[in-house]
Amino acid sequence: GTDESRWDVVGICDNEKIKCWIDRESVNRVIKDGNIRNRTLSELTNHSISVLEKDGDCLKKDEVEKLINEIIKEDLTNKNPSEVIKRVDEVIDKACWNDQKTKLHLLRGDSYSNLVKLPKLEVAQEDAEESEEKETEVEEKELVCESVRCGTRSVQSTSVTGNQYIMGGNDCWQNIGEEVIKIVKEKKTNEAKFSDEVVKENTGVKNFECLVLMVARQEGCLSHCIFNKDERDPLYCMDGSDKNTIVKGDNGDSIGIMQISEKIHGGYYGFTENVEKAVELLSSRYNENPKSYACGGENYKGWKRALRYYNGWNTDCSKGDVDYVENVLSKKDEIEKLFPECRVDSETLCKDYCKENSNEEIFFSYSGLTKS
Repeated sequence: GTDESRWDVVGICDNEKIKCWIDRESVNRVIKDGNIRNRTLSELTNHSISVLEKDGDCLKKDEVEKLINEIIKEDLTNKNPSEVIKRVDEVIDKACWNDQKTKLHLLRGDSYSNLVKLPKLEVAQEDAEESEEKETEVEEKELVCESVRCGTRSVQSTSVTGNQYIMGGNDCWQNIGEEVIKIVKEKKTNEAKFSDEVVKENTGVKNFECLVLMVARQEGCLSHCIFNKDERDPLYCMDGSDKNTIVKGDNGDSIGIMQISEKIHGGYYGFTENVEKAVELLSSRYNENPKSYACGGENYKGWKRALRYYNGWNTDCSKGDVDYVENVLSKKDEIEKLFPECRVDSETLCKDYCKENSNEEIFFSYSGLTKS
């Protein structure tokens, strides 16, 4: 895959919904004067992060610093490692400066270390108190979705272009995903192509249900309904009766979580029928014989061929998503984090990766840190 830390936002390209990016490594190679190069790279970083802050993908540096100081104070005052870990997890994904990410990783690492060192009695007491709190929360807690903009750099979509806010957030995505899994399990047959072995061999994905989740993530950002602050059910629009509540892309032609084209396939506005139609389309396009794709020259077969057909086997490379197959499969890590049942065993996961990368690169990849 591409190292995202190489790229910086430099502006917009004709349309405010489309950002322009520059490759830091290319700048580093082209500019030979050390002082000019360092100043240019520094200015690129500052500009890029200011754009991400404006879009809500990053918190401002002083805000993160304030939160870090609060967490440190919490650590010194209450000596509660579990609370520190929880606070760090809430902040770390919104911190875009490497020095602040490093501080947060160290705080979390120290807290895990302190957690292990706590006397067994104290840990048991803390666990008991936490268990009581959770039992109370289970009785009172309501599922609350977040307003998430679909089609941005952080929540990408092939056809939704960043102008729709969906019922999002990990809890809601997990809730929706479990419903997708149920539908797919009922819809798939006992044919060999649906077996875990075939899906894994074709795509590296654990099973067909997980592959469909990855398509749903790439298409409709794993959501079917437009955000409504008064709704607690992430699938409040499930029956499809109110078309205005459904996520749409491609200027209104592509519908719902699986972005089914109304012009080509008809109006599949209901959640269940939308997922079922996607399974039908993928299944019908499965073919073990390889076929060459003109836009890039890749030969696709099996489920990769079905994925290419799902977006369209276009010959005009200016249309569609020419990297659609790769973009869907790049959602593997996201889906594995949301749905542990989709994780492949660690030996398989690292077998090829660990051969090709140094220990340092593996550390940075799995720790979430980026080299600067």
